[in-house]
Amino acid sequence: MSFSIEGWMEIARGETAAPHSWEAVIRLAPLIDVAGSVAERLFGLSKRVVSGELAIAPLAANRGVPGNVSEQVRRDLDAISEHERQYGKREFGGFTWARWSEVRRALSNEAIASSECDVAFALVQRIAERRQITDEQIRLIVWFNW
Repeated sequence: MSFSIEGWMEIARGETAAPHSWEAVIRLAPLIDVAGSVAERLFGLSKRVVSGELAIAPLAANRGVPGNVSEQVRRDLDAISEHERQYGKREFGGFTWARWSEVRRALSNEAIASSECDVAFALVQRIAERRQITDEQIRLIVWFNW
């Protein structure tokens, strides 16, 4: 049975605490092929961690979902809720998030570039540079699908 990481990279336009300031810009699932050591270290998301085989203290595990998510993230969460209403709560979990500033502090540039998340992280960095936004205005909202 596969274990995948899903979620979004969001950027804030202006004040990050405002209700409608966040916009989803990158869907992460197509860019992260497998949950590996970086997903474990950052979010506690891998088969080994979720099944209890590996005990670690991830940077941003089980934070839940921020209250002011983008419309795209809200649609995904609503679809998951509907799926769980019909089929039960077994497939999705580990809902959490981290600011890009936290990820950058936790991982070296080498670890970012050589991880299973390298393509997603490269896009995040490129958007930050081109849009001239701070690391605090970028967040990753993730969960697993098992």
